[in-house]
Amino acid sequence: MAAMALTPAQRAYITNEMAIANERILELQYDPLNPMKFIQEDAGLKGQSAAFNLLLTFDTQAQEYFAAARQEAESQSVSTDVTGEDASNLQTLFPKP
Repeated sequence: MAAMALTPAQRAYITNEMAIANERILELQYDPLNPMKFIQEDAGLKGQSAAFNLLLTFDTQAQEYFAAARQEAESQSVSTDVTGEDASNLQTLFPKP
């Protein structure tokens, strides 16, 4: 799961590359003399955009997993600090020599 988590810089880079691919899709112009070129470029850019989107989806899932695991670990942690009444009870039970 850790391998799917991106750094903020990686996430920003992928988001930017996905935006560039999407812009290029919108800028494509159909050439009636070469329709296959248009189809290939469109498919290639849509594939890039889909791949970038998949990476971002995996990152989001990994971040959610880590947040839930972190929250679970925090809720199960036991405090080792002894203060107040508990401290006085311990001193009564175990006086300092």
